[in-house]
Amino acid sequence: ELGAGPGLSGLMLAKLGAKVIITDISKVLGLITDNVRLNELAPDQRRGAVSGYAEVAELEWGKAGYEGVVAQLAADPVDWVIAADCCYIDNEGTSPSTPHFIRTCHGLCGPSTRCLVSFELRSSQVKSVFLEEASKAFGKVVRVPPRSLPRGCQVEHIELYELSD
Repeated sequence: ELGAGPGLSGLMLAKLGAKVIITDISKVLGLITDNVRLNELAPDQRRGAVSGYAEVAELEWGKAGYEGVVAQLAADPVDWVIAADCCYIDNEGTSPSTPHFIRTCHGLCGPSTRCLVSFELRSSQVKSVFLEEASKAFGKVVRVPPRSLPRGCQVEHIELYELSD
């Protein structure tokens, strides 16, 4: 999970049996680590070889050396990359971190990885930059049709994309 905030999505996936790496910037890692431990999902809290767990890692796309972190995270095959609300407009009206975010997604993806990215439509500029950068890095950028999602997830102002080669 990229840009996880409190790590809810990653925690739920670990509860369902997945082996998850939850990432965010350094100032959020303490919260994520606490949430992982409170939910008994740390690797040292596993209840059997097949139970899911969550690890926590710092990843700040755009920060010096982030490409090395991405390569390290992708050393083992990655089945899924998930991210929500990771693209923003800054005070100058641009989205400078979005190209780095897309490079991060692409760097984590292997031939069979599924990459799902959602965001709230706060700005047409965010969507434009996201789609432009994603189209440069990935062979396919497909909006998941809202009608194909569960009813509670069919929200007009939130879009979900699948990125793949």
